[in-house]
Amino acid sequence: MIPRLAGSFGQLGSISALSLSIAVLVSLAVVFVGCTSSSSPPGLYFMKVNLSDFPNLGDLRLRRSIDLSGVSSSVTDGVSNVASSVAEGMDSAASEASTAVEGIATKASTAAGTVVSQASDALRTLEKELQSELPAYYTVGLWGYCEGNDTQAVSCSRPSISFTFNISGILNSASTEIGELVSTIDDKVLTGYYNMSRAITWLYISGFVAATFTTLLGIRKMAFDGGNKLLLTFCVLSLALITSATIGANVIYCLNTSGINMILGSFGASASLGTHMLVAAWLAFAFSSSALLIWLIQSYCCS
Repeated sequence: MIPRLAGSFGQLGSISALSLSIAVLVSLAVVFVGCTSSSSPPGLYFMKVNLSDFPNLGDLRLRRSIDLSGVSSSVTDGVSNVASSVAEGMDSAASEASTAVEGIATKASTAAGTVVSQASDALRTLEKELQSELPAYYTVGLWGYCEGNDTQAVSCSRPSISFTFNISGILNSASTEIGELVSTIDDKVLTGYYNMSRAITWLYISGFVAATFTTLLGIRKMAFDGGNKLLLTFCVLSLALITSATIGANVIYCLNTSGINMILGSFGASASLGTHMLVAAWLAFAFSSSALLIWLIQSYCCS
């Protein structure tokens, strides 16, 4: 009776562990498919960079750094005319002092208001021109990134195992003006941590391969019994690789998100983490650890 119960529990344990191993592969597949094409599920990304309000030139420090050569020359002419009026008023000040001073003050105030108004209009025009050269957002996945408008992704980079998201380089290459605006960005904060990004990609690939072998060996165990050591070896290896990759991805994209919000926040940009992608990554970890636990119990108690 007891051997029969042990056998039934062992069979149930094997089925459960095998199902969890398959769930690991499905979860990793979800991570892999994110941001690979414009038809990828829109919610699958590690990080989203919102540029709908970038660049925002309302900050006074930015206004000082913007070239206002596009402002109408009539502003300069107006200032010159005011200066001429001031000179003429000074010549006639002896006879009509109070009237002249009042007129000159009025003209100077009007001209100053005109300069401020036209400069503000020029900044708004420049903002719109620069914003038209950038997408509304970027979404970042394991293999590449996508750019989109207000409703959907319109294009994606070609998937690459050596991908790293470099927001600083992307913005600098968008246009000369945007490159000048972000020329003071600390590249070490926003370059995407090249080596770590590539290491995470390879860790996920290796973890997927190890999980695949775990699944195949689990099927073999159910059919022919035996092979516990090799099965457990691949299961432990898969868990270690997936755990390392998931922790690394969380660290990188938390740092990137914080860096973008801190450095580009004053320019109107913002960044956020992708909940669905991170959930899929952590589910792969949870399924893998659960499968290992069941395989261990099944191997040492019911074999």
